[in-house]
This record gives sequence, structure tokens and C-alpha cells, in this order.
Amino acid sequence: HPDVNPNNPEAESRFKEISEAYEVLSDPETRKRYDRFGHEGLSQSGYRSGAGNADDLASFVNSFFGGDLFGDLFGAAQSQRRGSDVLVEVEITLLEAASGIACDISYPVASACTSCEGSGAEPGSDPKVCSVCSGLGQVRTVGQSLLGQVVRQQVCLECGGVGKIVIEKCSVCRGHGRVEGKNAFKIDVPAGIHDGQRIRISGRGHAGDSGQRPGDLFVHVHVAEDPGFIREGDDLVTRIDISMVRAALGGHVTVPTLNGELELQLEPGIQPGTVKLLKGLGMPVIRGRGCGDQRILINVCVPKSLGSESKRLLEDFDRCTDASSYEEDGGLLGRLKGVLR
Repeated sequence: HPDVNPNNPEAESRFKEISEAYEVLSDPETRKRYDRFGHEGLSQSGYRSGAGNADDLASFVNSFFGGDLFGDLFGAAQSQRRGSDVLVEVEITLLEAASGIACDISYPVASACTSCEGSGAEPGSDPKVCSVCSGLGQVRTVGQSLLGQVVRQQVCLECGGVGKIVIEKCSVCRGHGRVEGKNAFKIDVPAGIHDGQRIRISGRGHAGDSGQRPGDLFVHVHVAEDPGFIREGDDLVTRIDISMVRAALGGHVTVPTLNGELELQLEPGIQPGTVKLLKGLGMPVIRGRGCGDQRILINVCVPKSLGSESKRLLEDFDRCTDASSYEEDGGLLGRLKGVLR
């Protein structure tokens, strides 16, 4: 208000109270709560109908049971302050995924200070017990609600839930109890691992505050695509291209497998889309026994250009054949079933 004297603290404070009251009571919902519960309905300790946070729920429950049920659960969890987890990515080939491999990994990490053993105090000095929480790491506050007194238990802000305060800080870690470092070691990637799977190693993450337990290490494994194989679960699919002459005459072809090249016998007149099954030549089953299968998909190639001699020979061939030479066993539907089998 323009008439308020800025040099008069009492008048300024009174004007502020009136302004805040007007702002609160101008809201219909707040006014309704004030008319029903009075000033307690506006205070933080008052029960707020419809509130969804843990503090309000804890206050309501504690008013019946006389303790701090939620404070004990959530406060204890917050005071533990375990170290953060670390995520590292590695890339391996499909052949390495099939046989398993030991990978070298290296990553930055916050480790416990060896000088103070994670306490944050200079060696030879002792932290003092926190005067606010008396070493408990938690403080209790008593408030009023519509149902009576409510006791709340929260992490002590003075010591951060540790219960002790470092007076003489460690000269190495400056009282943090942790120092920046690097971890480097080998990790065993199991045979049969899939692209995108993670390996968890307990206790290899960042160190916790004040000697609390470290976090975990998660290794995200990326299996690179292989030009010779398509992976479908634990099975492998390989496509081989043969000429139409080889398809008509049959014979031996060489196909790649995880164990090296293998000779495969094709019967004369093999059709495009035919699938040959090689049992047990797929990927190892990571959580079981045995291996998947490998399926060989036959693709028949037709020449796009012909010389005069080749054209003449094909015309002679065409005159020597009739419809019976092209009878299909099972037709297109039969070949599709073979692919999906």
C-alpha cells in the first residue's frame, strides 16, 4: 500500500500479513477449508484432504499408531546413501557371442579414499557425534494435526544422516570420503548372450558416502551384426545364392557356419526359397543346454544379360522341355511353409 511507511517494520509486517491472508482467503477452496477447520486448516501441520504425498499419509497413519511408520522406512533408506551405479557399454562380434569372451573394460569411478578409509576425517582425528540428532542420523519433530500430535522422523540435515560430523577433513579427499579413480578389469561375457542384454556386477560402482556400500556395475553388451548370419533368438539364418543351372542340376555348395565352412548337397531341381535345416548349429542357449538351429535359405539367381551363345543354348533347352519339367512339389504355399517351419 502506498501509505505504508517503509521505515516502520511493524507496519510493514502487518501489511504483509494482511496481504497474505487476503491472497489465501480469496481462493474458494482455501476459504472453504478455513471456514471448516479454522486456522489449523491453513497450516502445514493440518490434515489436507486429498493430498497424495508420503508426508500427509504418514501423518494420518501416525496419528492412529503413535509412531513414525513411514519415517522409519523412508528415512532409513535415505540415510544409507549407497553409491551410484555405473553403466559401461561393450561391443562384441557374433562369433564372440557364440563362444563367450573375456572383455577388458575400463571406466572412471569414485572410489573410497584409502587415506581415511572412506570416513572423510583426517587420519588420527575422530569425527564428533552430531549434536542435532545425537548420532542417530535422524531427527523427530512433533506437530499438531486435527487428530492430535503427529511425530515425524526425518534424515538429519546437519550430518546428512551419518550421525557424525567431520571436524578435521581428510587432506586427500577433502572430507568427501571418495576420490576419483578408474577401474580396469576383465569381465566374462557368457556364450549365447543376446544383443542389448546387461551383465550386473555387484559392488563395482561408485563408492557410497562416508563408507556406505558401493553401487553396482552394469555392462551393456552390443552384439554387432554379421554379414553371413541373421539371428532369430537362438537360431541363425543364412542365405546362399546359386545359379539357375546349379539349381537345376544340383550338386555341392559351401555354406558358412559358426564352426567354419560346411559342404551341403543340393538335390537336382531345388526351388527358390527352399530351406535346409542344420540341427544344433545355431547359437548356444544362454540359460539352458544345447544350441539353436541354422537354416539355409536357397536363393536362385537368374542372369540379367546373356551373350548370343548363351541365349541360343537356352532357346535349345527351352525347346527340349515341356510343362512336366516345371511341376512344383507343393507349389508356392509349400515353399512358404518350408521357410516358416
